[in-house]
Amino acid sequence: MGMLYLIRHGQASFGEANYDRLSPRGEKQAELLADYLIQTDTRFDLLASGSLSRQEKTARILMEKLKSRVQSPKLSLLPAFNEYDSEGVFREMLPAILAENKEASRDLENMVADKQAFQRILGQVLDRWMDMETASLPLESWSEFRSRVHRGILDLDLKGPKKTAIVTSGGVMAACLHLFLQVPPKKAITMSWQCFNTSLSIWVAGKGENFRLHAWNLAPHLELCHKPDLITYR
Repeated sequence: MGMLYLIRHGQASFGEANYDRLSPRGEKQAELLADYLIQTDTRFDLLASGSLSRQEKTARILMEKLKSRVQSPKLSLLPAFNEYDSEGVFREMLPAILAENKEASRDLENMVADKQAFQRILGQVLDRWMDMETASLPLESWSEFRSRVHRGILDLDLKGPKKTAIVTSGGVMAACLHLFLQVPPKKAITMSWQCFNTSLSIWVAGKGENFRLHAWNLAPHLELCHKPDLITYR
């Protein structure tokens, strides 16, 4: 049976003007993951990523170090595995939240420095987005996002013993929990917040559209280095 490795990108640049840029710590996380995959003699038939900068950079670090361990020598960019449009979601959902909830304004001011403030804002924004009707705003809905991810996975060649690795983001991992394990959407998104940067989640492809979860949010490459600052979530 084919195996699908979903790899979350390395730490991006949270709090900076351009979030979609791998941080130096994110680059180190990707290097450690590559070293771990080499040490465990893990090989892939295909290594691909979404087309976002943080995803692609993570994947290129992996490809450079793994080299001959990937049968297909060229990195494939698959936009189906891009994260949902977080900037658009905040832009469209935040004004109504701020109008209805005065505490949200304080959280917004403090969300870069205060992780709890950020989580409160993020939770409210995503709740509204996931309840949004398709085409009601100039924004990809949760339903459209989930369908995009689903199509991307079904387009992969996972027949036989093939192993495919996709560098992606937490929202895509949440969509898979919902699609293949029937986890309720909002619960799946909440679970994805616990995904470490460069963590591995492994799915086994069965017949048709059946996928079994083999492992979730693995990060032994970060645990083994004994450097707590390399374990990040954003």
